[in-house]
Amino acid sequence: MNKEPAAPNWDDFRLVRAIADARGLPGKAIRLYREALLLEPNDVDALAGQGQAMVDKGAVERARANLARVRTLCKGSCPQATTLAAAIAKGPPVTTAQVGVTTTTVKTSND
Repeated sequence: MNKEPAAPNWDDFRLVRAIADARGLPGKAIRLYREALLLEPNDVDALAGQGQAMVDKGAVERARANLARVRTLCKGSCPQATTLAAAIAKGPPVTTAQVGVTTTTVKTSND
């Protein structure tokens, strides 16, 4: 017997994405969303979630492409587009490795 594949459980994908976020693994979240989108290419929640993960990874241009697709599917504005647009505007998170540490020695007259 051939069975239809089960519909993806978006709550599971959201949970895994939250776990990936908590562990600082946006690349894993992007991959999981890509798998979800193979099953349902026009899922606005998955597109927006993948876009957010792309921003977190620093792939802002790819996130913009997702935003354009979300807006097209929503036929204008929708909460997913608004949230993703805000994440893109904010940009990727700054990591410790990206922050330059500058040390300055100040001589005082007492030295």
